[in-house]
Amino acid sequence: MWQKLFSGSEWLELPLVTLVFFVATFVGACLWAFARRRSGHYDRMARMPLQED
Repeated sequence: MWQKLFSGSEWLELPLVTLVFFVATFVGACLWAFARRRSGHYDRMARMPLQED
């Protein structure tokens, strides 16, 4: 069914390009979030609710 739908389309590469872009963005966001250089910042933010004003 999908082969007939996309057989004449010029946009056959679009789903693959979009998937690669999404995976690259997701991996980049994970690497940024879990970088060791940010652990000090996360520790400070985790202690904020426990600090008294």
